[in-house]
Amino acid sequence: MRPIVDGLEVEVGDQIAFIDVNAEQEGKRAFEQLALPGHPGFVIFSSDHDEIYRTFGVFGMIACATLFSHG
Repeated sequence: MRPIVDGLEVEVGDQIAFIDVNAEQEGKRAFEQLALPGHPGFVIFSSDHDEIYRTFGVFGMIACATLFSHG
């Protein structure tokens, strides 16, 4: 999982801010507030702070990565 996230951050990090939190630790409250049903969870917000995409799990992250892939 980490290589996918890291690769996506390298590829589009100049366009998207990534915030990585551990749902078991410092991110527990955010994870609960966002009502993410599984681990790992991913939520993408616009620059206006509107939620534009959410997913969870390995396949969800792969789908998310394809949204932003340049290749």
